[in-house]
Amino acid sequence: MDRATATAGLDVVASGDVWCVARNSHVMVIVLDGDIVDAASEAWQAAAELNIEEVGHSTFGFCVAVNARSMTSLGNRVRTAGFIRRRAKAMKHIVMCTDMHAGIVIHSVLRVAQIDNVHFIDESQGIRVLSSLRAGIDPYAG
Repeated sequence: MDRATATAGLDVVASGDVWCVARNSHVMVIVLDGDIVDAASEAWQAAAELNIEEVGHSTFGFCVAVNARSMTSLGNRVRTAGFIRRRAKAMKHIVMCTDMHAGIVIHSVLRVAQIDNVHFIDESQGIRVLSSLRAGIDPYAG
């Protein structure tokens, strides 16, 4: 899923060369595409934090990282998992759309922390799930 598809119909609140933060009242979308180094990871997290401080949490979070290549340090990956864990406490669900080999450190940290409202999906499910989240519909209800 590319940046244009992931952010269609949403307000882009911040972006960089390899990341973008967009949202509506229901969902905050983070798109990562390209080589993600520590500085880029820190930048998208800071942009998301600032937006949350300004307008509050959305009900859902959605991260697209199918076209991303993580080049971040282990410390950065642990900090990113901490960011996701903190946001998961305030959101109904966070969905991570990745290839299933990506995000192994993040997935492991969230599992150990017993965070059960973060879901990992592959790109084949991404558009269907994101369409529901954009509309404020919980794809995991019932």
